[in-house]
Amino acid sequence: MQDKINKGRLRIARGEKAGASKLTEAQVISILKDARPYSAIAYDYDVTTFTIRDIKNRRLWKYLNAQEDKEHGRL
Repeated sequence: MQDKINKGRLRIARGEKAGASKLTEAQVISILKDARPYSAIAYDYDVTTFTIRDIKNRRLWKYLNAQEDKEHGRL
């Protein structure tokens, strides 16, 4: 396993490609921009308020947040 990591061959399914994902990248971007209460957002997307909190606090979908920051010159 360590050899895979060292050589960059470890592939991890992220975002939409992860089997259990209920959200798309477009939905996550919308969630990040949404200023409504977490409970209202969660209801609209059929996820928990904890999921919304983790997306907004960048605990989930980190790679997407890094891409957006890079595109907008925030890194």
